[in-house]
Amino acid sequence: MVRKISLSVILLLGLAHFLKAQEPKTYNDRIFLNNGSVLSCKIISYNPIDSIIFEFTSGQKMTYPSSFIKKIKMEDGFKHEKLYSFKENKWYTRSQFSVLYSKDQKGISISQSVGYQYRHWLGVGLGMGLDNYKVEKGNNLMPVFAEIRSYFIKENTSPYLAVRYGYGFAFEQTNLGQTNATGSYFFNPVIGYRLGAGIPYFDLFCGIKFQEARYQTRDNWSKATFDISYRRYDLGLALTF
Repeated sequence: MVRKISLSVILLLGLAHFLKAQEPKTYNDRIFLNNGSVLSCKIISYNPIDSIIFEFTSGQKMTYPSSFIKKIKMEDGFKHEKLYSFKENKWYTRSQFSVLYSKDQKGISISQSVGYQYRHWLGVGLGMGLDNYKVEKGNNLMPVFAEIRSYFIKENTSPYLAVRYGYGFAFEQTNLGQTNATGSYFFNPVIGYRLGAGIPYFDLFCGIKFQEARYQTRDNWSKATFDISYRRYDLGLALTF
């Protein structure tokens, strides 16, 4: 009798274990993606700088870059919002390209600057570049400048305000009949938008550039002096390390 009872208990326990094993898994961790999707899964590991590893109820494991993740919510109540990864208190180098645009004339500008980002709202630097205010030759200046930049919000993407102020050096081109060229101080305020916070990151900007220059020309019959005031829209993009 005792043997029969023991055997019945063992059979019942085995059946219960079998039935439990057949129950579908339910994972209650949530991964919220930047594209608006939400994944129900079991989070195995998460490195906000690198990647997240998770498992679906089917047993399939996947790895996503952390840049895909907006936030996570785990079954135990733990939450992790998207990491603020913009680097502060560090040196930066910035390469910039822009179009100098006006209704009648177009040119280009390239520059390189080096500076220090103290906080998200304050970065200062020094730089130099090359400005061509007209496609035709004889209108090139070399700007040497100081810059200040302020990002408005402490998030990975942010609008910003920047100002460059310096001196644009002009150089005469004797093959064009120029005997003297003189530059002047310039002023260049812009507003822009930082597209990310990685290393490197891109930003887009638009602003206005104010510059003056004087050119003197001479030929076999006469000489002339031209005072030029450049007022250009400054539209471009930059890459910062």
